[in-house]
Amino acid sequence: MVYLLLILFAFVQLFPFYYMIMLSGKSNREIFSENSLAPPKRFQWSNYQKALLQGKIARFFLNSTIVTGASIALTLYLASTAAYAIKRIDWKYSRQMGLLLLVGLFIPMHSVLLPLFLLLRSLKILDSHLGLVLPYTAFQLSFGVLVLSGCITSIPAQLEEAAYIDGCSIFRAFFSIILPNMVPAMVTLAILVYRFAWNEYMFAVTFTSTELMKTLTAGLSGLKGQWQTEWGLIAAGMVISIVPTVVFYSLLSRQIQSGLMAGSLKL
Repeated sequence: MVYLLLILFAFVQLFPFYYMIMLSGKSNREIFSENSLAPPKRFQWSNYQKALLQGKIARFFLNSTIVTGASIALTLYLASTAAYAIKRIDWKYSRQMGLLLLVGLFIPMHSVLLPLFLLLRSLKILDSHLGLVLPYTAFQLSFGVLVLSGCITSIPAQLEEAAYIDGCSIFRAFFSIILPNMVPAMVTLAILVYRFAWNEYMFAVTFTSTELMKTLTAGLSGLKGQWQTEWGLIAAGMVISIVPTVVFYSLLSRQIQSGLMAGSLKL
């Protein structure tokens, strides 16, 4: 019974991928006039070519890569240094600052959409990579500090004390001792930030206006025509967009599991 339930769960999870791949190889006529669940009679590889060239998926893919990569790097740096300062450096308001950072977990993105738009416009960074990187980093920072704080707590303080006795500075202790021991948790955090930044739609479609700066989520929504929509073309673009996610999760699944264990949510 357990195996049957697992097989059913796997089927439910994998069926959308199958359906999307089948649609990406069909024309509109084949989709609407025949069984849309059946494999295409002749796989339309031209849909992928059109998506990359005419649909500008290649440009959207590049923008998503830049924004996601910068968001991951900035979040990892700020979250790791903030967690180290809160858990290892003795200063008056360290605990209060840690609790204050947790408030960010309870702020819904929709509630700050308008003020954030006005702020980015006043800073003149709308319709730019930076205009997406900063909000993405801000909304992932609280969770990142929470995860990495738990990881730092599990690292013995005696390692740093021995390093200080040998003349090691705070910065060198962080980069030479703490950071290498946080790799599993940081890999997990990087994957979670990637999943958020790569798939985010609301900020991407609000803060970008030109096709030169649109990410994949915003660009794919623009492929819908006013009178006619080529669903095979959109499905091909969606297949291209999920390839990095499938690769990352396939290669780093073990690191994600160990990182979640290392970054026990303890603050």
